Amino acid sequence: MLLQNLIGNITLKAWMLLLPCLTRITAAPKDGYYQIYSNTKPPLREENSTSRWYFKVLGTTDSSISVSCTLVSYRTEMNDRLFNTTDPVTCRPISSTDLEMLSLLNRSFLYTLKKEGVADQQTVGRIFEERIASWQIEEGIGKMMMQNAKSFLAAEMRALFQLLSKDNKGLLTDSVFRYNITDINNQPVQEVTITRLDAKEVNIPPLNEEVETAIVTASHFSHVLYEAPLFDSAKVGNYFKRYDPVYGSANFYRLIKLDLLAANIMANMDRYDSLLLVTADSILAPYPQHLFNKAQKVKNISVDSAYQTIRYLSKDRHNFQSWVQQSFSQEFLHHITPEEIRVKLKENGVTGKKADEFLNDAINSGIISKILIEKLAHDKDTTIRYEVYPAYLWVQAMKYSSNTDSVVYIAGELEKVSDSKVYGNPHRYGLLLYKQLLASGNAREAAHLLDNQIAGMERRVNDSADHDRYAEQNILSYAYKLKSDAVKATDPRAAMTYLSKAAGYSPGSQKEKVYTSFYDRTFLDSKESYRPEFAEALIRQGNTKDGLVVLSEQLNADPSFIGDLQQAFVRNFPQKDFYRFFNEGVAQSWKSAPDFSLKSPDGTTFFKLEDYRGKWLLIDFWGTWCGPCREEMPKINEFVKKNENRKDLAFLSIACRDTKENVIRYLADNNYHVPVSMSDNTVERKFEVPYYPSKFLISPAGTILPIAFGLDWQKIVEQFIALRPKKIESKMEKGENN
Repeated sequence: MLLQNLIGNITLKAWMLLLPCLTRITAAPKDGYYQIYSNTKPPLREENSTSRWYFKVLGTTDSSISVSCTLVSYRTEMNDRLFNTTDPVTCRPISSTDLEMLSLLNRSFLYTLKKEGVADQQTVGRIFEERIASWQIEEGIGKMMMQNAKSFLAAEMRALFQLLSKDNKGLLTDSVFRYNITDINNQPVQEVTITRLDAKEVNIPPLNEEVETAIVTASHFSHVLYEAPLFDSAKVGNYFKRYDPVYGSANFYRLIKLDLLAANIMANMDRYDSLLLVTADSILAPYPQHLFNKAQKVKNISVDSAYQTIRYLSKDRHNFQSWVQQSFSQEFLHHITPEEIRVKLKENGVTGKKADEFLNDAINSGIISKILIEKLAHDKDTTIRYEVYPAYLWVQAMKYSSNTDSVVYIAGELEKVSDSKVYGNPHRYGLLLYKQLLASGNAREAAHLLDNQIAGMERRVNDSADHDRYAEQNILSYAYKLKSDAVKATDPRAAMTYLSKAAGYSPGSQKEKVYTSFYDRTFLDSKESYRPEFAEALIRQGNTKDGLVVLSEQLNADPSFIGDLQQAFVRNFPQKDFYRFFNEGVAQSWKSAPDFSLKSPDGTTFFKLEDYRGKWLLIDFWGTWCGPCREEMPKINEFVKKNENRKDLAFLSIACRDTKENVIRYLADNNYHVPVSMSDNTVERKFEVPYYPSKFLISPAGTILPIAFGLDWQKIVEQFIALRPKKIESKMEKGENN
């Protein structure tokens, strides 16, 4: 909610430009309750926040106003997460702003507003300092809070308190007042609405201070229990001993305990499950990860319990979809006998009573799931029914697999919903039915179904507004592989055409690789990419050149494929130079890197793309506010130190959505020596940065290759910069042998 926490492209100067537009207000009161509503827009982030305050003017001069401020309540929604101080169940901090507001909650503090400039709010700073110490807040977050304290509420206060003349030094009397905050490009990024409230509207019971402490110290913001990257199990045990007798039955505490038990789930599985089962679905609803797990657990107990939990889970469509398509549907994927289950358990060291419990759960889950899917597929709630129905048809087809007419009828029913975007993953189940029809000797019906599935998927893939189009594209790739296999024996040329389409629809970039496709591949027993298979088929036909082009395209989608590409080249062209092939063919096919000109945080150094021509450049987009970025920084620092004297490789980090003060302090405090520049708020859009951290490798010729998060970026970079002309490699080898 606080404007000073708009990181990156908002400055106090930008706020001040708006203030002279305020209307003169007279006969203003000296105190009152106010609500400040803020709506932050992309590209910063999606966030809505509401705070309620009591303000009282204590004194005025010609140049300043002294105000007593008390935060009564604070609520914010960001990234589908809710933080609300009026309800301990949802009072779980998810940002430094939440910690700041929780620190000030129900604590009066003095605020000084100057007519010119911004006063250092020392009272706010002292409160933050006390909370940082008592809650043992993580150092980087604590420093950010102290920095924010200096200009806390700056823009809101200037809007709220009028300093247009010495005769007007009271509070805003208009019932509603609105204004916009813009970035340096004059684009609106935040809307703020200030509303005067009646005292009766602010009758909110205060949050107990001990409850605040219990909540914050159990979070990853505090060092009381958490030492990155893990919670200390001994400290967690002591935490439970302290708070179990006090808050053991309180709903907010049960949620905290579930989080802490889940942090070390392998050691706490039984305790976690037991607590999960006695926690009401309505309490778990704001935290879908626990509701998801409960749906899994109660599925082994009873149909009614599972159904009730699933109804709550369905209110969060994304997590309900994940549960159905990634978890529940797997109940019907493999048919394993109890004896096979016991053998698997024994292989994993699970025997005796524990094995009996697992086996009993597995048997119950299988029985209940069959009843449950029938119930869900005919539910009155369309969200539930539509998501489950395609999977239900697949299950029915397996149930009546010996009756060809029934399976064909079911396939027809599935075709009716395959073009609809509201049904859950119909094309996954369509391909499963195709394979079932084919295996039972119904080739004609199978071919008809496959053609219809392909047509439907092509329509969705070509629809740029379809947010599932990349998942559909991954399934479509496999559909064409199935079509290729079906005609391989009778029409090899057509088979190659279909295989080329399978390769063409294989993900060609990190953006086209979607998480849900992993589960589709599990069900369909398919591959992520058919480019290598198509390339090998081309090479077998003597079309080696085109085969290598296809393999090169695979490299664009998966940079770690560089080794495989080099091996394929050497195997097929032992006399030719892979280095030349790569530089003149592969690297030139990449997009040109966007131009940039950036400054270091202290403004003394300029970084331009043209300065790196002729060498490899690894760019890392990050921010001090980004947890994964901070966790990776020691590795980044070591990488820079190891390669700082290389003439063929450079590194540049670009701090985004950040302040130069935060970046300078963070690097100094941690003794990191990394080349760093500040984003100009356009460079990340030019590079199409999808998340943080994000890395891009720029070739000596100035072309760009994204490296997805999770890949071994150090190994990938080493493989690329190790490429050498064939003649140079021969001389080096000769020198080593001598």
